[in-house]
Amino acid sequence: MVYAESKRKDFDVFVVFTDNDTNSGRIKPAEAMKRYRVNRNLPNAKLIVCAMSSTGFTIADPDDPNMMDMCGFDSSGPEVMRNFIMGDM
Repeated sequence: MVYAESKRKDFDVFVVFTDNDTNSGRIKPAEAMKRYRVNRNLPNAKLIVCAMSSTGFTIADPDDPNMMDMCGFDSSGPEVMRNFIMGDM
């Protein structure tokens, strides 16, 4: 999101796959997403974070309806993502 913002690239959705590491460096993903939305004038851009294991993580903002955390990934994962992106959840 930081890179996309710096390069003035517009995206509808960002998907982050992680082992469950929530230490992303200088800025938290939820904050980077909020900044990206404001600076690119894309208030409905979405963030999906898919962790392969869980230790009670939250990377996306649970109070933001355009951000979603997922834990694990099986054959239903792509359909869950699609439904979220399309607003069918």
